[in-house]
Amino acid sequence: MNTPDNRLALGDLEHLSKLGEASCRNISWLLQVGKPISSQDLFKNLPYSRDHLTNPNRFTDWVSYRVFISHLNEHLNQVEMIELARAAAASRYAVPLLRRLTYSVRDELLARFGESGEIARALPLEISTSEPASGVMHLDLQMLPGYSPSDALHLSLVGQIIGAPEALGLQKAEVEYQATGGGAHFVVNYRDRGGEARRARQLWQRINVHAVRLHDLEYHQTLLTTKLRFTEEQLQRTRTDSAGGTMPAHHDEVVLHLDPALKVTFCGDGIEQLSGRPAEQVCGMNLDDLLTTPANQSLPALTDVESHSVHDTRPVVFEVQLRHTDGSDQWIEGRARLERNDRGAVIGYMASVRNINERKHIALELQEREESYRVITTTAQDGIVTIDVDRIITFANPALHQMFDFDVPDLLGTSITEIMPSIYQILRSDTVDSTGKQDDAVATGGDRALPVAASLNGLTRSGQTLPVEVSFAAHTLRDERHFTGIVRDISQRQQQEHERKILEQQLQATQKIDSIGQLAGGVAHDFNNLLVAILGYTDLAANDSISSEDRRVYLHEIKLAGERAAEMTQQLLAFSRRQIIEPSLLDLNELVAGLDLMIQRLIPANIEISLVTSDDEVDALADRGQLEQILINLVVNARDAMPHGGQLVIETATASVDKGFADLNPWAEIGEYGLLRITDSGSGMSPDIRRHVFEPFFTTKPEGAGTGLGLAVVFGIVKQHNGLINVDSTEGEGTVFSIYLPLVPAASITAPRKEGRTIVGGDETILVVEDNAQVLELARLILRGAGYTVLTASNGEEALDQFPRRAKDIDLVLMDVVMPKMGGREVRIQMKRIDPAVRILFTSGYSAAGIHTDFILEEGLDFIQKPFVTDTLRGKIRSILDRSGTLLHQPRAAR
Repeated sequence: MNTPDNRLALGDLEHLSKLGEASCRNISWLLQVGKPISSQDLFKNLPYSRDHLTNPNRFTDWVSYRVFISHLNEHLNQVEMIELARAAAASRYAVPLLRRLTYSVRDELLARFGESGEIARALPLEISTSEPASGVMHLDLQMLPGYSPSDALHLSLVGQIIGAPEALGLQKAEVEYQATGGGAHFVVNYRDRGGEARRARQLWQRINVHAVRLHDLEYHQTLLTTKLRFTEEQLQRTRTDSAGGTMPAHHDEVVLHLDPALKVTFCGDGIEQLSGRPAEQVCGMNLDDLLTTPANQSLPALTDVESHSVHDTRPVVFEVQLRHTDGSDQWIEGRARLERNDRGAVIGYMASVRNINERKHIALELQEREESYRVITTTAQDGIVTIDVDRIITFANPALHQMFDFDVPDLLGTSITEIMPSIYQILRSDTVDSTGKQDDAVATGGDRALPVAASLNGLTRSGQTLPVEVSFAAHTLRDERHFTGIVRDISQRQQQEHERKILEQQLQATQKIDSIGQLAGGVAHDFNNLLVAILGYTDLAANDSISSEDRRVYLHEIKLAGERAAEMTQQLLAFSRRQIIEPSLLDLNELVAGLDLMIQRLIPANIEISLVTSDDEVDALADRGQLEQILINLVVNARDAMPHGGQLVIETATASVDKGFADLNPWAEIGEYGLLRITDSGSGMSPDIRRHVFEPFFTTKPEGAGTGLGLAVVFGIVKQHNGLINVDSTEGEGTVFSIYLPLVPAASITAPRKEGRTIVGGDETILVVEDNAQVLELARLILRGAGYTVLTASNGEEALDQFPRRAKDIDLVLMDVVMPKMGGREVRIQMKRIDPAVRILFTSGYSAAGIHTDFILEEGLDFIQKPFVTDTLRGKIRSILDRSGTLLHQPRAAR
């Protein structure tokens, strides 16, 4: 009778030493299905060629098989590994046609995974089966002594079991598995269908049972004869080579023969490379003298003779450390078989060993690296996640599951958008297009980093918003684009930032109180001096015995003191940023040119003045008077810093503040600005002075030479115009003040430029609403002196009592903003309901809270600042009454 087709040929002796460890059939199918993987990655550190490993009729040692399948597992996640094995097992080429016709699902599972099935014959393991119910099969896998289990193998078996029924064209099985100490336990659920010709096969087996048994006996006899001939031939070759003084044909392996007491009775010359001892010295030594640990501890699978069946011909594979004469310990791999006599008693051991020190160190290093990575990812407080180009999560550490309230490993195989919906915007870089394909840079091997430390909102399993910070990097894995990122929960940080801002606000409030105290002291000092002058000259002017000329002089001094008090009030309002500004469209070039003569008068001859204006218009929406105040103030400061002469340069230009400039200068904000720069070559400032230069009443000038409000006022005016100011100064080298005012694009210019007005009176009727009796009377006298008919009201309620009766006669209302009982804003609303065409001029000296006067700027209403003088008030009223435009702005006589 012919031997089976899968019987090894007698000429294939070099592979018989691996027989019974791992069939290459389990390697070849892994390479036929699935993703293309680099051969260099798969076959590195393996002692076999690719042709050998892909030949299903070849065998490999178990360690090499484990190394190979571990390499494969490095390139595939759990889902991919299982799917790869399932696809290979489900292929219609996995079983012959006759088997598909005659096997049911149960038959196929037993044929592949039964106690004597294909897997049990191809790998160094034992399988026991049980069937607690129809359609349920339990498989218990146990590695043979001396062989370590492999998680990657378990995953591949799960896939094979799932796909086995599909090879018969039937529904796939469902599998659950759990790793055990030396193997794994599988629970298989399946529908036992198929095998239409099963009965015929069973009948034929019963008829042919004797022939089958004879066939098997012949096969095993041939196999044993082949093994014996191989052993004899290898031993003879070793003896011949040793006698001739040459190395064995397989120079990387050394043949040893041991007696039952593990004493070396024969060894090849290669033993000297392994142990540092010549062959004649090793012969006669006990194996324990060569190993780092006793054989009964390091080789229990070999020395425990009772555990070996008399008919068990499979070799024992072992890895032990051999002590070299140079003091080093060398890892060796060996395969040994028990030799028995006719009565079955052990008469010795035949073994072949080789040095695997380098491979072992690589494997240990890889294991240590994997363990380190596992420890890092497991213990990391931040989430670590890897996704593919389809945004599917292929790896997620426990911290990420805990962060989003998922059980491990529920996130695997799901889209990352389920926990971070807006992640697409962050990952939409130029390295991957919308279809997930790589661009040219990626194709050439370039990896470009994605946005780092981007903040977004995630979603927990319960739907709660979770603020996170993510940092992703792109990399290539298994020839495909992947992204690995760190995810950090920043909810606590945001809470701390919120608390920090509150503390900063409290600190600023405390500092502001200190500044207010300092400011109040300075204001009290200056106003006391002014009050002394006002009260003193008032007493002198009230004396009936003085001449008219002296009285005019005293009144003039009183007016000067009042004007100085008004100027100080304006400075205080500018410092506090409460002043109501009257913006108009200004060209900074014209502003500088208009002040040229005044600057010339302020600056002595020993200071050279240069005006450098822009060729283009530099338009800004600003209060002309306040900008003039800024410029004059800075020019005076520059003059005082150059007592012995120097250079003063006043420049105008346009400037763009971009992100780079803003990053280097925290005071800057991105945008387009008109630039006003004043540069002097004076004494400059120290860093300490620069830090305090904009504080109120801080001055370096001697007593009586300055109030210390100048630069504080400049700072307040600039901030009120939504501008920026910066000082750059070096002690002994001069100072540069740069003022940035928001630029008004030419296309959006709609505000009229300020023009002069003729100050005249009129015959219209004006209602004055003012709660201060002195101011009310003063306004009445000023307006009556200009020819107007004046009506008065001391508060808002009184004004509303009069207005309905006289609305047709009243041409304009002069009204204070802040009044008791009813403020100016509320009065205006009521008056507009009565007469939508009413014209109102608001007036105010200050705004205590800001909310009272904000509406004037927001709605573009007419306003005059207190204290006002006669010509200013009359001119403002005349300009409003003469204003042309819509019907609502026409004089009442024309309506």
